[in-house]
Amino acid sequence: MKAMVRAELEAEGYQLVEEPLYPPSRRLSWSSYRPDLLGFRRDHSSEEVVIVECETHPSMGRFRAKNFSSLWFQASVLREGRIRRILAIPRGRLDAVDLRLREMWEIWILGATGPMERFGTWEATRKGAQGAAETASVARPPTESYPLPIRVGTTHR
Repeated sequence: MKAMVRAELEAEGYQLVEEPLYPPSRRLSWSSYRPDLLGFRRDHSSEEVVIVECETHPSMGRFRAKNFSSLWFQASVLREGRIRRILAIPRGRLDAVDLRLREMWEIWILGATGPMERFGTWEATRKGAQGAAETASVARPPTESYPLPIRVGTTHR
């Protein structure tokens, strides 16, 4: 699984490290956590970090117990910084995944030779920017997950 995800991300221009023992840069840190894959890429306006968790037998209890929220990234002053999170699972295991993860994680369903389907926040943003609005609307989380708007009213006497 890691090899398939690695090949896809390298094709997107990421430099990857498999199961790093420690953060490779002073501008990146975590505690009690080690991603399956860690990638980095930058261009003239942005720096991006990608973390990948490959779950052969996904368990939401085990996944939530990982300390991935301790990941911290400081982009340079002149660039925008982003953290991309990917959960890779094999075909047929989506029923074990809580789909509310789409709000923070990109979920990749892997087939025999590569990703069969991708959905989640990153893909929706990237494809939406490229003009594939129909894909972006499908990947958007359901409207029930958004908080209700706060309405300020006045009382009339």
